[in-house]
Amino acid sequence: MAKKALYISYDGMTDPLGQSQVLPYLIKLTEYGHQFHIISFEKSDLFTEKKKQN
Repeated sequence: MAKKALYISYDGMTDPLGQSQVLPYLIKLTEYGHQFHIISFEKSDLFTEKKKQN
């Protein structure tokens, strides 16, 4: 049975840890039907930089 979860992180998903570990883990779990809502504290400079890349 798929689960729904709220993931709260003081670190941002644009931080190195979020990019290398957290997001890949959550993305893989969504392939199994799990659903996530993410609340994270993005650093404005990193967020702006990553936003330009996409």
